[in-house]
Amino acid sequence: MLQSLSEQVTYTKEVSLNKHNTDTYTQYFYNLIAMACLFTSLSGLYVSLNNQGNLSAIGARRNVSPVHKMKVIIAELFSNVIFQFICNLVSFAFIVLVLKIDLTYHLPLAILTVFVGCLTGTTMGFFVGSIGAFSEGTKQGILVSGSLLLCFLSGLMVGNMWIIVENTCPVINRISPAALISRAFYTLGIQDNLNQYYQCILTLVGISALFCLGGFLLTRRKRYASI
Repeated sequence: MLQSLSEQVTYTKEVSLNKHNTDTYTQYFYNLIAMACLFTSLSGLYVSLNNQGNLSAIGARRNVSPVHKMKVIIAELFSNVIFQFICNLVSFAFIVLVLKIDLTYHLPLAILTVFVGCLTGTTMGFFVGSIGAFSEGTKQGILVSGSLLLCFLSGLMVGNMWIIVENTCPVINRISPAALISRAFYTLGIQDNLNQYYQCILTLVGISALFCLGGFLLTRRKRYASI
């Protein structure tokens, strides 16, 4: 018993962080990518506008065509997501190769994050564009200002804003697409346990599904007395 009491016991384990990116300024680039993903909402907005006969001439022509509206919307949404994903991959490559910001930890998962972010942004624009008969400029303003607000709360302008929000109203960080995208990149760069990363990705996919469902419900079976 005396021997066991005299033994030195260590309850902590020293872990080296040299293999991870511990630069605090890298989080601004996480949020920059998140902002680029959310700005794809503008392309999703035009998917909605171009399929509503009372909001655009293209929508009027499509509403009198024999092609089922849902087929047109799904095809256009998918093509927009792919196009925006390619554009954001170019931005991602510029940050990594030209600016020399190391975002290549778990590179396939980082690319997956960009794709899911574009999916969320595009479907968000589609959902907002399906609400009401507001003008194109009004809906653009809502998307741009909303995206910037979400990016501000996730730490794009103020580095510790994510922590402030987490301490005051953590539910915002759980449902904000900008916070989820930046947190996913942060988890890839800092942590070995990727459970939080997969939680962020699954939440983003769920939000995208809700945006799609809401947009479909708002645009289906619309009839116009005069267009």
